[in-house]
Amino acid sequence: SSSDASLITVAGADVDGLTLRVPDNVCAYQITGSVSTADGQPLANTYIGVVGRVFGQNTDADGSFAITVHGEAAYEVSFSLESCWLYFSAAGITPDWDQRLQARVFDRDLQLGHRQIPAELCAHRISGRFVDANGAPLVDKYMNVCRSGDCASARTTTDGRFTIRVPSDDSYRFDVWLTDGCNHRLEGQALGSSNNPVRVSGADVTGITLRLPGTVEELCG
Repeated sequence: SSSDASLITVAGADVDGLTLRVPDNVCAYQITGSVSTADGQPLANTYIGVVGRVFGQNTDADGSFAITVHGEAAYEVSFSLESCWLYFSAAGITPDWDQRLQARVFDRDLQLGHRQIPAELCAHRISGRFVDANGAPLVDKYMNVCRSGDCASARTTTDGRFTIRVPSDDSYRFDVWLTDGCNHRLEGQALGSSNNPVRVSGADVTGITLRLPGTVEELCG
C-alpha cells in the first residue's frame, strides 16, 4: 500500500545499503478467468482491471486473463467496451455498479471461471453533435450519459460529434464538462435539448444536437 511506504530522503549523495524484504504473500496470488462475447467469440485484447481499474492486464487471444494481485483482499473485476463499463458479478456480468462482485483472494489463487457477455449489454450507442449557442462545434469536450449512478463517456471529435456506447436499455441524462480549468458542469435542460434525458430501447439513438445556452467563454468566465 502506498500509505505504508517509507520516506527516503536524498540530499546531495547516493543512498545505498538499503535492504527491502518482500512479505511472502505479496504478489503471490492471481485472479484468473475468461470472457467471451454473446455469440461465443473470445473477448481478446481487452483490458481487465481490478481494484478500481488501478491494475490488470489485457485478455489473451482466447479471452483468458491471469492478474497478479497485491495480496489477500477483496477485489472488484471490471472491463470496458469502448468506455462502456461492465463488472463481474456473482452470476455473470452486470452493467450495474452496485451488483459488482467482491472477489475475495485468500491463501490461494481465485478462479472466476468463464463469463459470457449478455447480448443486450453495451449493444447500443447514443450519437450526435455538441455545439455552443452560435452553432459552433465544441471539440474535445468530455461527455457522460448517466443513469442511476452508472455512466458511459466519450470525448467529442471533429465537428463536435460524439458516439457513446451505453450499457443497457434505459433513460440516460447527459452531463458534460466544458474545460478542465473551468470545470463548468452542465446538466439536464441546461444543455438545451429535448433529448435530455434520452431513452434507449432496442436500437441506437442518433442525430441528437446538444446546444449550450451560451459560449464556453461566457459560461466559464
